[in-house]
Amino acid sequence: MMDNSLAKGIKNQLFREVGQLIEQTTVRWSTFLTQSKIAKGRKQWKKSLEEIDAALHPFLVERYVGGSKRKPFLSIVTLENKERLYNSWNERCIQSVFLYFSLNPVCYEVVPMGFTLGEHAILRIFERTYTDTDPLTSSFSRTSFSKELIYAPLWSVFWTIALIECSKTTRIRELEVIVPCPGGVLLGKVAYPSVHRVELRTFLSKNQLNCSEKNLLIEMKKLSVTHTQSIYPFLMSNFIAKKKESETYFIEFIAITNGIRTMLRKMKRYPSETDPFSPVG
Repeated sequence: MMDNSLAKGIKNQLFREVGQLIEQTTVRWSTFLTQSKIAKGRKQWKKSLEEIDAALHPFLVERYVGGSKRKPFLSIVTLENKERLYNSWNERCIQSVFLYFSLNPVCYEVVPMGFTLGEHAILRIFERTYTDTDPLTSSFSRTSFSKELIYAPLWSVFWTIALIECSKTTRIRELEVIVPCPGGVLLGKVAYPSVHRVELRTFLSKNQLNCSEKNLLIEMKKLSVTHTQSIYPFLMSNFIAKKKESETYFIEFIAITNGIRTMLRKMKRYPSETDPFSPVG
């Protein structure tokens, strides 16, 4: 555990600098697109993909390469820090951004959606996954919090779909969410009218979870490991939704996550079809 005051200091430093850090990442990405031969043919496509991690480091959260050999496309989730961006709890936050690039036709889109990560959650990540001595090591970085977000795009889709489906048959307009991550879970909510933006408010480490929550984390992480760098984290994006195969992807994803919904219902963390509950908070 890291001392709370030290974690708070690192978090505050991060927010002072993160705008500049993300801006630098954006500049590297723009430079990459401008200077790369990525749009000049399929021969350059693979080579260009290998350079993207460096261009977006350390804020490359998720990526998926799809399409055909003739019409490949790339989808990415990265982070954005808009000035004076606050969540519904009126705290500063960082938001995810979806990038889409296709080779044939050449097309590039940037769409802010997916999730926001509040400053309290970032504070808890530092406090509960690091020790007081970690900042003294050469490998430590204030951007290390982003490692806990690798499963957030996938489960943001899960909770967005959950709320949309629940609202069709109940009066529920808000759900509490639980999102797995390597060091524990992120907690927050998804609510109308911002149904495409899951708000992640706090972080619990593994040793703070009860037995049922630990079992849930294990199962959610199994699916996360299997389906990261797949099309599922991008299901809610327009460029995937417009594809003719999108309905099949939705059906597959709902089937894949059915066991998780069953576990969540038993824990009273997901509405039952026959007896919907009102989310706490």
